[in-house]
Amino acid sequence: MGPRGYPEKYYGDARKFDSGGKANPLLLPMLQKAMEEIECIDVAAAQVQLRILMQPLLDWASEHGYSINTGPRAYHIIGLVPNEKTPEEMIEIAKILQTKKRIILAVRCGRFRISPYLTNTPTDVEQLIGGLEALS
Repeated sequence: MGPRGYPEKYYGDARKFDSGGKANPLLLPMLQKAMEEIECIDVAAAQVQLRILMQPLLDWASEHGYSINTGPRAYHIIGLVPNEKTPEEMIEIAKILQTKKRIILAVRCGRFRISPYLTNTPTDVEQLIGGLEALS
């Protein structure tokens, strides 16, 4: 991982498209089913659901030393910028949350990237807030 949270090694040939291993015959039927499911989602309703779900996190974060982009947003990807954490500290926090709380955060470009799903619950958000609060 580089300092921006992404691998830095670049492959100049076709290996950059290789997922490794042999082709899996189950992937295309799974992809087809996933696309059928996505087609059934009302995107506007999904954004409203996620906005309501994530608002307690955004409120907590703005009161506890995190910067949040206040412009237009999509609620399925949220970036929280801790004002006083180094990228290394953020990576360590993400590792602790994953191993001890089973909460997965990505550290990208100096932000915690939070990607809620439509299946997440208010309890999940409360656990994330509690985990971040305990490690702040």
